[in-house]
Amino acid sequence: MRNYILVFQCLIGFLYAPACLAAPLSLAHYLSVLLEQNEELKSAELNVKIANENLRITEDLYQTSVTVTPSQTTSNYQFSKDTKTTDVNFELSQLLPTGTNVSLKGTRILDNSLEQRSYQGSTDSIVITQPLYKNSFGELFRKDISAAEFALAASKKQRDLQKINTCLQGIESFASTYRFQEQVKIYTEIEKTSGNLLALANRLRKKRLIRKLDLLSARADYLRIHSLLLEAQKDHQQSISTLSQYLNSNETNKENETLFLANPTMGFRKFPHLITFNVSTNASYLESINILRSKELAVKAAQSTARSDVDLFLETGNTKGRVEINSGYPKFEDSFVTVGLKWTLPLNNQTLKANIAKADFERQIAQNNISLKERNLKSEFEQLIIQIKNLNQQLTISKSKSDKYRDQVKEADRLLNAGKLEFEEYYRYRDALLNENIDALKLKQSYWQQKSLLAAIDHKTGLLCWEQM
Repeated sequence: MRNYILVFQCLIGFLYAPACLAAPLSLAHYLSVLLEQNEELKSAELNVKIANENLRITEDLYQTSVTVTPSQTTSNYQFSKDTKTTDVNFELSQLLPTGTNVSLKGTRILDNSLEQRSYQGSTDSIVITQPLYKNSFGELFRKDISAAEFALAASKKQRDLQKINTCLQGIESFASTYRFQEQVKIYTEIEKTSGNLLALANRLRKKRLIRKLDLLSARADYLRIHSLLLEAQKDHQQSISTLSQYLNSNETNKENETLFLANPTMGFRKFPHLITFNVSTNASYLESINILRSKELAVKAAQSTARSDVDLFLETGNTKGRVEINSGYPKFEDSFVTVGLKWTLPLNNQTLKANIAKADFERQIAQNNISLKERNLKSEFEQLIIQIKNLNQQLTISKSKSDKYRDQVKEADRLLNAGKLEFEEYYRYRDALLNENIDALKLKQSYWQQKSLLAAIDHKTGLLCWEQM
């Protein structure tokens, strides 16, 4: 929490400049706040919860229902006595994971349907229905559960991908801001040096020790460097504004420029150097695998839905009550058992056929996506290895060149102060060092980004998001 407060204070830049200067904002701290605040990552987490609820819904196979139906029926007959029946029907139904449906039925009757007779009784029965073909022993239920499990796994991989993308965006923003920060420092130092040279040129010109052309060159150089500094400061401020937007901060303040970023070089050195790549560790590839499995189950489910319904049912129960006979109400009790098959055959159902074809096309698309993704990931990995190797070589060469140019500038500075070197020639040596330092910053930024992409493609999220630093 302390780190979060510090980061936010630095980003809004409001009355906290000393705190920011005392404690530079590290990439690890920035990413931790970014992961906490990113809305897209929060949405991805909610999608995981939705998929988990869908799984719970699919797994809810012990469904119980109760139905109560009170009714009264009055019938008028031409050749018999009118009847009036009052009854209450109830049914308790229980669904089982095997597809079996068990129902307990009951009826309570008060019947004045017969001449000079009244009938009063009840019927209780149990009905068991077992699917034998379409949903044989819960086959469709199991497929639906498996599909929901794969959908949940895919949503988790999508969340992992969003976390990776969030960290990549954060690293890109941080690296860009750090480069502009260092450019401002370089141009500020060069402007100071250029100002000193301009003052020296003014003094020497007054003494007629240099040409007017040298003084004009010194003035032009100072203006050029000052212009480059202003451009670098503008880029730096815009980059800081982008850095703040990643945390959804709408605050803007001219003191944002006081934000100081820590050098992330040491952290990137901990990123492993990969030689081989295993596609099975990639979050995007694993997400595609889970999607394919879900589509394959959808095809089987659609095919099962098109089958005929063949259900075995068994009903057994008894009826008991009293009936009016010769001014008496003797009791009676009857029992019954019913066994049978119910067969429902879909005839020319185009909707079912279309659903099967649609599910199969989606499965083919998912399969093609896996092949395409595997090929693209392999190509991307190989390209990243080549680029990182090249950037390493360029950084090594750049450091050597920078050391050489720095020695040249020191010698040129000595000769200039001794009056043995023209101003124009000195600027040439100094600009060579300046340009090399600026190019080195660009190389570092590119190197960090390529290393981050390599960690992302290998699904090293802990390193990528600097959680293991």
